[in-house]
Amino acid sequence: MIEKYKKDAQTRAKRTISGVNLKVKSEKKKKENISNIRAIRSKKTVNIENKKLKDSSKQWLLRHINDRFVAAAKKDGYISRAAYKIIEIAEKFKVFDKQNTINIVDLGAAPGSWSEVIIRHFGDKINLVMVDLLELKTKIEGENVHFIQGDFTDIKIQDEIISYFNEKKIDLILSDIAANISGISSMDSLIMENILDNIISFTKLHLKSKGNLVFKGFHDCVSSDLMKNLRSLFKTVKIFKPEASRQSSSEIYVVCINLK
Repeated sequence: MIEKYKKDAQTRAKRTISGVNLKVKSEKKKKENISNIRAIRSKKTVNIENKKLKDSSKQWLLRHINDRFVAAAKKDGYISRAAYKIIEIAEKFKVFDKQNTINIVDLGAAPGSWSEVIIRHFGDKINLVMVDLLELKTKIEGENVHFIQGDFTDIKIQDEIISYFNEKKIDLILSDIAANISGISSMDSLIMENILDNIISFTKLHLKSKGNLVFKGFHDCVSSDLMKNLRSLFKTVKIFKPEASRQSSSEIYVVCINLK
């Protein structure tokens, strides 16, 4: 009988100790979970008061956080706010409205938001070739969508673009290419002028009659001679700055409608 009481007492003691251990473990786990949640939240929170950030970086972060096009892109499922530049251009100038638009080139395509807009508008009936020096980190889904990583001004890259269309003419050429900024304005202008010369030469050779061209430029490299040349090639040529283009940026878009 005494032995039985001893065993019962030992069992109750073990249960008590076990219960305490479980409670301690539970509290510890709870604290760990709370700590993890706080860590996740802290990663999502941008600390613009960080002393390591330059004033220009803080200004950029504030502008980015408060940007309505950034919020809209997130809501509408676009990779970047740049989608709204081509959306506004397309709506204003009807560059997507031709029923027979099949072959399309998107230059300076990364990260891919212009191509997303194109695919949503045209569906799977198009052949789309995207080109950029940078890697395309987000895959753009589409039955006939091709990505070429390389320098558009390289003739080999231009030949590769044409190969995807089986030597057929292109219906729409879009370019959001911007030269890498060296900090030397005269050099940057020359690089951008070379890019634009390549785009126009490529357009003359490969754009279909009545096809459209839209390209990014900057005030210091879109000259009167360039505009005169374009007006000799297209029925309508307009300079336009979309709302989604930041006012602080000198970028503009040249919209060329109906190749003669």
